[in-house]
Amino acid sequence: VMPHYTRHPTFPGTPPRSGPDAGQVVVKPGDSGVACGSTLVQKNVVLSTQAFAKALAANPAGKSIQPGTYKLSLEMRATDALAALLDPLNRVELKVTIPDWLRVTQILEKVAGSTGIPLADLQKAAADPNALGVPAAAAGNLEGWLFPATYTYQPGTNPVDILAPMVAKTIAGLDGRKVAEADRETVLSKARTAERESKHDGERGKVARGTGTTAARRRKPRREYPPGAR
Repeated sequence: VMPHYTRHPTFPGTPPRSGPDAGQVVVKPGDSGVACGSTLVQKNVVLSTQAFAKALAANPAGKSIQPGTYKLSLEMRATDALAALLDPLNRVELKVTIPDWLRVTQILEKVAGSTGIPLADLQKAAADPNALGVPAAAAGNLEGWLFPATYTYQPGTNPVDILAPMVAKTIAGLDGRKVAEADRETVLSKARTAERESKHDGERGKVARGTGTTAARRRKPRREYPPGAR
């Protein structure tokens, strides 16, 4: 039996092709319609930049294409390619959720498992906290500086850019609570001590108060510790 291929109006008579990355298209921040069309042509998604420009002109929503990585079929009609770029379900993103109270070693393992980035590469990035934005006052200590939250990354994001937003989020939390820069490592260190000495959530506040963690006393009972501390 001969294989059957649907004849495509954009690529007449050509059997569809596939591949793991051939249909991944990166739209960079600030890309014009022409630049986006050129990328689609290079990736063999549409036949010509002119066809994509025509599709853009006919669809006002085309101006709202968001930067990111998209998984698209090959050899599409320009109008279909545009519609695919406007559909958030076609965006390729890596999501990492960091729970409370994980140590750096555990966080790196979590990130490696969620993104496919080699653990050794993440460990290398973590070995230079200053490059991630950790203040010099931390004396090269990364524990407590990686904020627990859910993060979204584009495929290909390097390890430094994976970890740096976690540090930035911790710093933003400390800024919001007006913790002086000179006191930040001390506050996070005391909160880590509270975690190590506590076996249950309800005990954390008591231990934190015993160690003099001012920021911890300001928070709700279950989360009586500064943001990002473990």
